[in-house]
Amino acid sequence: MRKDDGSKMQKWTLKLRETHPAAAQCRLRRAKGHYELVGSLSDGRRIAKRLSGAEDEHEALEKARDLTDQLMSGIATTRMLPQGMVARAERMALARIDLMEVRSATKAYHHRITKECASWLAERGLLVSQATLVNFYKEAPRTSRKRRGRIEGARHLAKAAGISLELIRADQYVEPAPPERKRFSESKLLRYLDVEVEALPEAMRWVVRAVACTGIRAGETLSLKIPDGDVKTGTTLHGWSSKRNRKGITTPTLRNRWMEWDLSDPPQAIRDLQVSHREPPTQEELDAIHRLTNQIGHELRRKCSKEAAEALSFRSLRHHATTRLYETGNLDEVLIAEALFTSTAQLNKTYSQLYRNKSAELIAKAFSEQEPEQIQTLSPERAQRLAKLDRHIKPKKTPFEKLQEALQEAEKGTINED
Repeated sequence: MRKDDGSKMQKWTLKLRETHPAAAQCRLRRAKGHYELVGSLSDGRRIAKRLSGAEDEHEALEKARDLTDQLMSGIATTRMLPQGMVARAERMALARIDLMEVRSATKAYHHRITKECASWLAERGLLVSQATLVNFYKEAPRTSRKRRGRIEGARHLAKAAGISLELIRADQYVEPAPPERKRFSESKLLRYLDVEVEALPEAMRWVVRAVACTGIRAGETLSLKIPDGDVKTGTTLHGWSSKRNRKGITTPTLRNRWMEWDLSDPPQAIRDLQVSHREPPTQEELDAIHRLTNQIGHELRRKCSKEAAEALSFRSLRHHATTRLYETGNLDEVLIAEALFTSTAQLNKTYSQLYRNKSAELIAKAFSEQEPEQIQTLSPERAQRLAKLDRHIKPKKTPFEKLQEALQEAEKGTINED
């Protein structure tokens, strides 16, 4: 090998940077018979590490990815590198994943589950076959998300090895039933948001209160374009919906608290993290946002009471905002989903119990608003049926008739006493 053959390693460096933004200022190179990762990580640390055991560019890339994960997490990796047929299948699968037109975070996820599958086979000395791949994903329970990830990893390896992996119905991932979430009264929730949240730093308070007002995800609040002037229920707030990967529109729904908490003027720490409402954030921006939202969860549990921390968790705040919209009674699911930056399918799965027991009542209310049936010439049979029906239906009394009846009853009671 020639010393520092940088030009030949350029495409491998770009692949590393695509899946690992933390290594955006690093590059792969080969020198004096070995491969190295050199440059600066996103946290400012300079590195010059030899990638021991890498025999070609594919192995150098994988070792560089593992090394970057290890350095950024501070946790030593114990991954067993596969050999032979498993190693070849893994390299081919990872190369296919690199060609997928998806976000870098999604590519990193598929890389991880594929390497997990290959390492599982290597630790047991197994080859890539339908039987071994089935055993790999069946280790995880059907209702665990780990089962879903393992199935995807097994599929990647099977496709790379040219193996037909048939997934029978009994082995498929089953979405677990959504958990019952605790409901706090509106007054108690507002008390926590007014008082308990003051224990948090200013930037964290802003995120918690913005989620409470809109019901969107914590990271999505940092994409909101806040207009000038008063912001109240009905004011359009444009943002980027990370779940649907498109622009979205929401509005505050928590009384007049947006203006009371002065959320239109976010602190500088929030301004530094704000992203565009017109396009998806970069991986570096997402990483910074995730660090903040994770810290908020830790700070809530550390500085607030146990019940307040539970009520102020992002899941709880979104749940209360969703329930609030459902209980207005005149919003359909499409509007609610749009305001919460989610999908109608997710609402059906999680919140159908909010209207399941009221279906007859809501249907009656909807039909009561229809225009009355136009008068037409009736057949003698139908006229007879309607006359019979009218005798069984007592007309509703007006408020005046109810008052008059009450006065008459009171007068009768007075006469009896005399």
